Amino acid sequence: MRRPPAEQRRATVPVMVLPNLIDPALRETLLEAFHAHNEEGTVSVAVHGERADTVVPTIKRRRDLTLDREGPLYAAVRQAVASRLMPELYKAWWVGHLRTESFYVASYTAERGDFFTAHRDNTLPHTADRRIAVSIELNDDYVGGGLTFPEYSDDRWRAPVGGGLAFSCSLMHEAVAVERGTRYVLLLF
Repeated sequence: MRRPPAEQRRATVPVMVLPNLIDPALRETLLEAFHAHNEEGTVSVAVHGERADTVVPTIKRRRDLTLDREGPLYAAVRQAVASRLMPELYKAWWVGHLRTESFYVASYTAERGDFFTAHRDNTLPHTADRRIAVSIELNDDYVGGGLTFPEYSDDRWRAPVGGGLAFSCSLMHEAVAVERGTRYVLLLF
């Protein structure tokens, strides 16, 4: 992997930026699957102690495709994660094994004003065991967007196309609106 040029940083966030997590062919397959079937993204909430998923456009507006856990596309993503992401998580954080949850392809489109307000990924009873979130960029032909970690800085974080951001599910983060075009990401927990 080529190293990016060095930059001086004054604010930092405990986020790992990892290039080349998924190859171009898998990215294209994920985008084709997304365009064949997607739906309005939901927010997970607890109602009387039980999980409920509902559309809440004041908190989150995006389109999602949830990959079928039994399908070949889920298996392909899982294989890519096992071979490329897991060695890096072990080197950095001594994470040697993770149970994967659902994998999502999500889109944030400028014309729709898509966004996801600041949140943590492990604050509900049914998400409390989440440890690491990964956001993998499937394209880079858009303007704006990215993730912010408001407890640390207002910097926007974007991985290179095919690469991802890995971070603790305990970190507050926000998916900011795209100014032009559509941002596609693969989301893993």
